[in-house]
Amino acid sequence: MKKVGFVLILAVICLAVVLNGCGNGNNELLIIRDQMDIPADKCSLMDDYLIIYETGCLHCEKVLPRLAQVEDELGMEFVEYNLAIEADYNKVTQDWEVLPQGVPAVIIGCKAYLGSGYSVEDFKQAVQATSS
Repeated sequence: MKKVGFVLILAVICLAVVLNGCGNGNNELLIIRDQMDIPADKCSLMDDYLIIYETGCLHCEKVLPRLAQVEDELGMEFVEYNLAIEADYNKVTQDWEVLPQGVPAVIIGCKAYLGSGYSVEDFKQAVQATSS
């Protein structure tokens, strides 16, 4: 009877470890949402100005030229991460342990701007606010 109890307790502990992801090196991803302030521990790993997008994304195709205009006008550069490229996907999900709720996801400073609803002026103001 003691042996059955011990095995049952051991099985429950093992199940808890598996369900919680303990010991397997996998951490939960932080889902980045629109207008979210990214926590400092994650943000410190990222570039100051970046875009996470995916090849074939129609909203991304609208935002990329806007960011290029911001780059030209302000003399700065957005670092691009394409989730369709395995190395970029791994950088975002494994190194930074984040994943945007959708693409495009523009990160300026530690603030996220998701979707194609932002204008060139919106992005310029955000960049200027972080550099002042």
